[in-house]
Amino acid sequence: MIGGSHIPLDVAKYPVGLDSHVEDITKLISSDKEGVIRIGVHGMGGVGKTTLAKAVYNKHYGSFHGCCFLADVREASTRENGLVSLQQKLIDNVLKRKNVKIDNVDQGIELIRARICSKKVLIVINDLDNIMPLEFIVGPFAMGSIIIITTRNEDLLDSVRVEAKYKVNGLGDVESCQLLIQHAFGDNKIPDTFKELSKEILEHAGGLPLALKVFGSNLLNQSERDWRWLINKLKRIPIGDVENKLKISYHALKSVDPMLQNVYLDIACFFVGLKKKEVVNILETCYTFVDRHIDILNKRCLLTTNDDDELGMHDLLQDMGRNIARNESPDEPGKHSRLWVSKDICDVLKKKKGTEAIECIIPRDKNQDVLRGLSFTTKTFKKMSKLRFLYFSKVNLTGSFENMFEDLRVLCWNCCPLQWLPSDFYPDKIVILELPRSNLKTMWDVNMVTPVLGKLKTLNMSYSQDLTTTPDFTKFPCLETLNLNGCESLEEVHMSVESLVRLNFLYMHGCKKLRSLPDTICNLTALIVLDISKCSSLKALPIQLGNIESLTKLSANDLSVSYLPDSVGYLPKLVELELRYNENLRTLPFSFGRLSDLKKLDISCCDHLHLVRKLPPNLKRLDASKYVPGLEDLISIRKLDLRGCAGLTNDLTKRFFKVYSEYRHQISVHVTGYLDQKGRPQ
Repeated sequence: MIGGSHIPLDVAKYPVGLDSHVEDITKLISSDKEGVIRIGVHGMGGVGKTTLAKAVYNKHYGSFHGCCFLADVREASTRENGLVSLQQKLIDNVLKRKNVKIDNVDQGIELIRARICSKKVLIVINDLDNIMPLEFIVGPFAMGSIIIITTRNEDLLDSVRVEAKYKVNGLGDVESCQLLIQHAFGDNKIPDTFKELSKEILEHAGGLPLALKVFGSNLLNQSERDWRWLINKLKRIPIGDVENKLKISYHALKSVDPMLQNVYLDIACFFVGLKKKEVVNILETCYTFVDRHIDILNKRCLLTTNDDDELGMHDLLQDMGRNIARNESPDEPGKHSRLWVSKDICDVLKKKKGTEAIECIIPRDKNQDVLRGLSFTTKTFKKMSKLRFLYFSKVNLTGSFENMFEDLRVLCWNCCPLQWLPSDFYPDKIVILELPRSNLKTMWDVNMVTPVLGKLKTLNMSYSQDLTTTPDFTKFPCLETLNLNGCESLEEVHMSVESLVRLNFLYMHGCKKLRSLPDTICNLTALIVLDISKCSSLKALPIQLGNIESLTKLSANDLSVSYLPDSVGYLPKLVELELRYNENLRTLPFSFGRLSDLKKLDISCCDHLHLVRKLPPNLKRLDASKYVPGLEDLISIRKLDLRGCAGLTNDLTKRFFKVYSEYRHQISVHVTGYLDQKGRPQ
């Protein structure tokens, strides 16, 4: 099907001068050339290539079977698994589904060829700086397909063998003035007192849209004095030095809030492309009002947020931030405030070149293998007294931890080789502690005096295959998220779990040896999500589970339980309940119909579940195998999944389809599975 449901891309707040460029490229797309047409859009950084590509994409995506805008390919392809993520986005967008998962680039190539190459597609490859990524994401697409490539490097387009090139130049005087005024004043009117000042700003911006946006956004609602301050700064910088001109906007952040500069640098170095919520959680370990700071950076055009809530940044602005983080010592990574290149991190740690300047160590490139398997002593970090974030994988640390990592807020130690943490490991400011896939048997040895981590909010020990027991939770009074997913040797949860009065999320998916949950878990009055799916040794749930009145989601798939406690029906805020693959489950409690907030229920593949009480009154989605609803239930349900219902008895089938056929025009239920296209049983 051509077109279909698709959300247009956000192009620009003020799309000045775009229309003529879009028409020019439309003519190239509409040429009589056969086969797949490749068009190269080139020009200097900040000139508007991405904005133009988005506008062209929005104009034409409805004429293709599938489409995809691959943003920031240059940056994405340097990250670990970056090419796989690009392939995944291409597959997801073109197929309009997310159930095809790619594990490696070779599999991605085959899937693109098998699933996409028969389609007429529109693909934009944004910010390409070398030819390598193309072989992993571009295949022999169907005739009429269009591939648009944006790049700063015109020579690269010759290597790609594009059918046409289009150079994007800076804006003319009239358009430059219009764009500056709209960002600085919010409309097309400029007060007389600012007319002469604006001419000087325009001269220094040189028709570059990025500079005009940043300068204008920084001058919004500012006084004449602030305009003169900016002009004075610009006069000291050579006309062609774009980065140093943009850097003025970075220095201007200090007058608003000095913290803004650090938030900007952290995002530029580490967090471009990540979900805003995830970044906020990390940065809140150091700063207050992070959401507000991100909004300010957005308004000043130093940062963007896309429809998927991912943070973005123009590559010129990201490069500027990273250059600032290098502290004017590009060849001495030990003096940088932030380290993100694996080779630099390896050099600093191996040669003990770390200094007080280093605040964050987070490898963000695809060469992280150079660090894995290495061993360092804790003394390596002794001079890094300001270290806030530390991420590494398969690295061994030896030596005393006493008085080390005193300012550390986030530690992510993937594949930690220790069997338990040392007694002198006491980073008392730590907020997020990630120890996934570790060799830990317990968090601390039972004979140790356990420290209190009074600020810890997130503890992740997922997929630690040797972990047999959880720690004494009284040591973590502020814990909000506990992740024990995949801890297959875990046998018990410490009864002190009830002390976690702030715990919102408890994940224990796949803890196969866990035989019971402590009754004290029912005292978690702040718990929102509980996941105990695939805890296949669990034969019963705590009787007073219904005391967790804050619970909104309970995932309890694939257990060994034969019944649910009656108190489950008294969970007043429960919205989603998953019970699939509970083969021993025979009935649901009498109280089940009291779940007035329940919207989604999954009881599929519960082969022995025969008796289902009256369904909750506001249920919107039901996934079932052995149960079919009556008319009173169908009135509220909007989605009914009957896949796996082949075992329904004839009487049940007749009853359901009699009701369904008679009232299908009066209700809004969408039925999946077991029906043909005309709504008849298959």
